[in-house]
Amino acid sequence: MKSVQLKCYRCGKENDVIDMRYTALNRMICKNCMEKGKTTVANEIILPKKTTNSSFDLKKETKTQPKNEAKEPMIEYICKECHYTFKRKKSAIIKTCPYCNAEESLDVKSGKTADNILKESTGEGY
Repeated sequence: MKSVQLKCYRCGKENDVIDMRYTALNRMICKNCMEKGKTTVANEIILPKKTTNSSFDLKKETKTQPKNEAKEPMIEYICKECHYTFKRKKSAIIKTCPYCNAEESLDVKSGKTADNILKESTGEGY
């Protein structure tokens, strides 16, 4: 009795069903290719084929390029209606709360806490 033969997606050879495994991407791969390419059935790790222009090299180069852009300062807002706090760029014009959509209810949140305000109020200027 002849066993069923399946084609390996990596090498293209036909092998017995017993020698084939499914990868994480539901592809059939033979045991030989699994061993050669360090592929596991669970997470399909395959050594990349060597090419001159690989997309991996291009991505690596773009990550190491310095950014010349200066970060724009952010302003922290608080809504008087729902007390939602959020940050936006200083150049952005904000008139409504993005959470409750209340108009004209936003204040610029100061970095002061209740303790800081109390300490300032007990100073000599008051």
